[in-house]
Amino acid sequence: MNKILSLTYLLLLTSMFLPASSWAQDINNAASAKDSEESQQGDTDGEPSIKEKKVPIRLSSKLPRTTIALNQKRKMQLLENNLTNGAPTWLSDGEEEFLTIWHEDRSGNAQGALLILHAEGEHPSWPRTTQPLHDSLPEYGWATLAIHLPNPAYEGIPERTLSVKTIPPKKSRDIDNSSDDNSDNESGDEEPKANEQKAEENTPTVEPPTNGTLAERKPIRTHQEIEAIAENRLTAALKFLHDKGQFNIVLMGNGVGAIRGHKLMKSIIPIIDDEKLKKKIEKPIRGSIIFNAKNTLPKEKEIYKDWFFDPDIPILDIYMDTDIRNIKDAKKRKALAKRQKVIIHKQLKLSNLSYETSWKENQLSRRIRSFLVTNVQGIEVENAKVKK
Repeated sequence: MNKILSLTYLLLLTSMFLPASSWAQDINNAASAKDSEESQQGDTDGEPSIKEKKVPIRLSSKLPRTTIALNQKRKMQLLENNLTNGAPTWLSDGEEEFLTIWHEDRSGNAQGALLILHAEGEHPSWPRTTQPLHDSLPEYGWATLAIHLPNPAYEGIPERTLSVKTIPPKKSRDIDNSSDDNSDNESGDEEPKANEQKAEENTPTVEPPTNGTLAERKPIRTHQEIEAIAENRLTAALKFLHDKGQFNIVLMGNGVGAIRGHKLMKSIIPIIDDEKLKKKIEKPIRGSIIFNAKNTLPKEKEIYKDWFFDPDIPILDIYMDTDIRNIKDAKKRKALAKRQKVIIHKQLKLSNLSYETSWKENQLSRRIRSFLVTNVQGIEVENAKVKK
């Protein structure tokens, strides 16, 4: 009986250790087979084929240095297609058409119209500045008209004046040393280098885009030409408002749009010294709102000092304290307003503009609406001819 138990115990032990030893042997056999296959592939595939190599695309070094920019009209068309509300209206400045966004009074008690001039790099429906005005002011009797203006001219990149440095050729000593180090691998590298040279010769070059709808070569406009276009568009916008029966007009300029708006005001508002005559003549612009106004235009070194050419026009001066340049410019305007004895010049500092609105208003639009209600009351113009 003891012999039977011992034999059974021995069989159990051998059955336990047999799978582990066979599994280890299978792993060793698989590893050796894999090594042999790799060595065989290395012997047969010693010469790399051109088809398997990834050849990079080389850019042509002889591309013309031209300015490729989107057409301004194409930008305005894209903006028109993405508008969720408002009436996109195309006006003409005498030479070309431009986009405006027009919102009529929705309260039934018209008070006036706000002509909005956006900042550089923005558009007439900018989220945190212009769009809240479109959404909220018509509910309180104020129509809004925002026009598309060209960006101001900036100084271009100066051309290279120094000669281009070339890479000096290797010295003979470096060539000898490199040849000695690589003497063992010369025979194996000759054929791959020849194949790489053939691949580079057959690599296609990339040409510049020629699609006229997306890119075009634009002549560079001067500062005077760009500002003349902006003035013509402002004049066309005023005519549009007059045709709509809007004569109580307030200008709202953001960034460089503030200077552009005040230059237009100075050119169309006559300077009258007679106090009796002043009361009889209604001014085409009855108020001004400037936001983050710049005291200088690009390519103009002189500081703009005609902000308060008419002390009777109320001005709301809003600026953000996130930029030290806005704070410095605001201090200069405040001192200038005191010297010229402006009747109403309210300066307001804001710290942040949120994308979130409450009843379609944000902090900026609420301040502007309060200024309009308090200082620029609506007037009734007798015998006004309204174009329908």
